[in-house]
Amino acid sequence: MAEHVLDRAAVGQLFEPAVTARTIAAYQARYAETHPFPEPAGKVGRSPYWLESQREAIIKWDEGRPGRGIGGGRPPKADPAN
Repeated sequence: MAEHVLDRAAVGQLFEPAVTARTIAAYQARYAETHPFPEPAGKVGRSPYWLESQREAIIKWDEGRPGRGIGGGRPPKADPAN
């Protein structure tokens, strides 16, 4: 039986919160030296894909991604109605 494959869009859905395929591509480039993204299982044309069996490694990578500190990023802007 063939194993399901995940393209960048499907990989982005594994993240909390979900991110776009473009963000996955940016993560691959941005963290190539310091926190390498799990290696794709292959490519179709120029598009990488990962196997379903790599799901846990991808989720673990996201959990250890640099920049995920307390507070979740930039605070929201104040509501001008209040």
